[in-house]
Amino acid sequence: MRTRKRALIEANADYSRGAKLAKTSNRDQESASVPPDSGEQNTEAPVTEAPVIEARVTDGPASEVSTIQLKYLTIYSTSINSLMAKRQYPADELAIGLWVRLSAFAHWTHSEGLQPWSMMDDGERWQDTVALIGIVILATVNALNRANLLMEHSPINDLGLVLAILGDFICDCVDLSLNTREDCWPYKIVSYAKASGIEIKGVYGIEDNFVQRFDNADEANRWKRKECVDRWGWGTKWTIFGKKYAMPRSIFNRGPRIGGNAFDIISWPADERRKYQFEDKDPLDPQNPEVRFE
Repeated sequence: MRTRKRALIEANADYSRGAKLAKTSNRDQESASVPPDSGEQNTEAPVTEAPVIEARVTDGPASEVSTIQLKYLTIYSTSINSLMAKRQYPADELAIGLWVRLSAFAHWTHSEGLQPWSMMDDGERWQDTVALIGIVILATVNALNRANLLMEHSPINDLGLVLAILGDFICDCVDLSLNTREDCWPYKIVSYAKASGIEIKGVYGIEDNFVQRFDNADEANRWKRKECVDRWGWGTKWTIFGKKYAMPRSIFNRGPRIGGNAFDIISWPADERRKYQFEDKDPLDPQNPEVRFE
């Protein structure tokens, strides 16, 4: 029977079976400071393929369906938070679990450009989300560092590639961060990689556009935090984000506080869709000649 650790390791296609994980030190057994996302058991949301109905506009502006992007982002975030809240995990297993989720998110960011993100019509939420992405990356890299997996010859072979993919995404949206004290997180990513001997590569132009742009020790050291499991305050920031944007629980909402189908207009009733359409028409009406379903 495979153990949970084995399952997490095999989820990384680039993992080397010949390499061994670092032994867990006593300090890495300490409890994480991240509170669980909710009182429910096993809130971890596995990333699976689900059928997606795609609405395409044959002539005219892009469809409002673009807001479904936020749904998938919250799935990744909730999964990461749930894993960090598992206090009994040893350091290496926690780090690999976080990395598997972060690498999946990194590849997803390149599924399409930033245009659908900018169409959310909620600039403040988009800015807060960008800031949260930065903390997700730092939290994961910190976990790898504490488990002695953030190094040049790490058993995790795609460190440089995934950081390059994330760096390419960061270059397009980093200026949208709200917190000026914490907007140095791109510099910290480069600093982590440089100190560990990891070469960020695999994306065209990443050296000039990301690595050299954010290779600044003074900027990286502008935000200092004491070493611990949740060094960059993911738990606090996730809680604040949840209080600001999560759906309150009630007898009508027993699903996840963050995520769900609140932004999936395909699941809305026609009357609800008409409220947000300029001409008071259902944009997904089957009789609409501008929309076809696949």
